[in-house]
This record gives sequence, C-alpha cells and structure tokens, in this order.
Amino acid sequence: MKERSIRVFCAVFFIGVVSAAAHVPEGTVYKVYQFTDDRVPQMDGDARDWDQVPIEYSFNFRYHTEVK
Repeated sequence: MKERSIRVFCAVFFIGVVSAAAHVPEGTVYKVYQFTDDRVPQMDGDARDWDQVPIEYSFNFRYHTEVK
C-alpha cells in the first residue's frame, strides 16, 4: 500500500510540475502550421521543404536561453 501511495504522489507531482511549466511565459500563443497532404516534408535532408512555412510561424528561442 505504501509503494502505491508513493507512485500516486509522484504521478500527481509530475503532472503538476509539467502543467505549471506549460504556461510559461504566461500569455504567449504559439501558431501551428498545417502542411497540405501533397507538401508534407520528407526526411531526406532537403531543408527547402520548410520554405513554404510563413515567417510568423517561426519560434523565438530567446526566452528559453535568457538567464534569469
């Protein structure tokens, strides 16, 4: 019974930490681009497949690299 309680506590703790971190930075909305079926990028090393994605869908990593 004790082992089960520890597992439940760890699961609840992990879910709480992940869900709290998922909302950082607060108020930020990320766009998602959907490829059409005939233009899905292939795993062939050709980066030109990604030229069809508009610039406003790019992700800014600056927030994740700043030292706080």
